[in-house]
Amino acid sequence: MANCHVCHEQLSLPNACNYCGEYYCSAHRLPENHQCPHLDQVQTLGPEFRRGAAVIDGDTDDSDSNLSRVVIGAGVVFIAIMLVAMVLLL
Repeated sequence: MANCHVCHEQLSLPNACNYCGEYYCSAHRLPENHQCPHLDQVQTLGPEFRRGAAVIDGDTDDSDSNLSRVVIGAGVVFIAIMLVAMVLLL
């Protein structure tokens, strides 16, 4: 079992930081919450994501856009079900 790199809590479901590679509990999983040494790289990604989010959040009557939301929602539900199944089987 892995331990949180900050508080050393034993983790049944560790969260690996995409930037420093260390494992963290849910309280320290965000780079801002564990003083990630690569925090400068994390903050440079924000504007690109915010620009993309503005398009997704836009109010359109386009049926293709609505279909995309349904497909994305179904994918999220599927992933959640798979994660629950994996946790129950471990």
